[in-house]
Amino acid sequence: MATQLVLFPSPAVGHLVSMVELAKRLLHHNPTAFSITILTTQSPFGPGAAATYIANISALFIGAHKQSIAEALKSLSPVRAFITDLFCTTILDTAAEAGVPAYNFFTSGASLLSLMLYLPTLHDQIASEFTDLKEPVAIPGMTPLPPLDMPTTLMNKTNDAYTWFLYTPAPSCLPGHPTPPVYAVGPLLNLDEQQPPASEPHECLKWLGTQPDGSVLFLCFGSWGAFEPAQAKEIALGLEQSGHRFLWSLRGPPKEKFSGPTNADLEVLLPEGFIDRTRERGMVWPTWVPQVAVLAHPAVGGFVSHCGWNSILESVWHGVPILAFPLYAEQRLNAWELVKDMGVGVGVGVGVGLGVGVDVEVDSGSCGLVKAEKLEKAVRRLMEAEEGQRVRRRGKELKEAARKAVEEGGPSYAALATVAGKWVQEK
Repeated sequence: MATQLVLFPSPAVGHLVSMVELAKRLLHHNPTAFSITILTTQSPFGPGAAATYIANISALFIGAHKQSIAEALKSLSPVRAFITDLFCTTILDTAAEAGVPAYNFFTSGASLLSLMLYLPTLHDQIASEFTDLKEPVAIPGMTPLPPLDMPTTLMNKTNDAYTWFLYTPAPSCLPGHPTPPVYAVGPLLNLDEQQPPASEPHECLKWLGTQPDGSVLFLCFGSWGAFEPAQAKEIALGLEQSGHRFLWSLRGPPKEKFSGPTNADLEVLLPEGFIDRTRERGMVWPTWVPQVAVLAHPAVGGFVSHCGWNSILESVWHGVPILAFPLYAEQRLNAWELVKDMGVGVGVGVGVGLGVGVDVEVDSGSCGLVKAEKLEKAVRRLMEAEEGQRVRRRGKELKEAARKAVEEGGPSYAALATVAGKWVQEK
């Protein structure tokens, strides 16, 4: 009889996709060992402000499903492991009551995990807001982090999101307590769209097919990334002034609170005449694009990204260097790691923090308005300068490392085999 596993992701698309990929990887490694059930929910919260989303999805929405989770665990018994998302920790006591071993699937990178585990210590050591600090914050396992590149959800200690991040790791990670076992099993990527149907290629891929190899700058800002006209116009002017080829997936702002980005109204978001002036070397696509297929295309030579962790992994997997343009959540921290620790990107920001524009609005999660001249300079650094050549070489190194990690004998393969073997042996 196959070992029963139950997975419970949060409904945000980046979290859901990652957990599905975890299930697929487990079944690939152990085709007959496991029977996997993924419990899904329809979130009432759209991708609005990150701090509000975290507080609501964790404390309200997930907690409301405890009875349903308990019934599912009972009906599927015996369950050998209950694997929850980062934002679903409020449901862990339900697994404990059912006598099911529980695991937390962490969908971001190791640096954010290190920060979360260390946050109770930082909270005791630092009484002020992080934004008031003058020196970088020392965090185990990473280069000291400029205060303005801390996750936006930690920028205000009075909000609910900060409280959630503070107390979520606290039960098992208080100072003096050992860190729970950590199994590094990534990268976990949905590469299905890497090979789109030859009969109906996306219009963006058709256009890329007419461009020289390595010449196109791809701009895409994730499932939550949308811009007001002021910022969209600055990006457009920066691209125009750089003179480089570009493919831009542009999304418009939500129509109402907690709803997702909208298809872009190009007449409102872009400068007058921009499309006509850049028609020979650029394409603006006002809705979703197949990001993995675009990053896999040989014409793409750089990626302007919000630095969400899934996008980072997809870019590294394909060896595409990143121009870091973080927007919210832990993306500033990710950008810092990309540029300073990994050396696989350049930052668009100024001052201490990589992701900081002109007027930093830390309470709202905004990285401020990035002006056209800042973006233009960053584009030239990535696409023309020796700095860009250096990060491109580093990107190729990490591309090879990422692929070796998940191959048989690689560290991620071994880590997944270890935890999977533990579940099988506990039958």
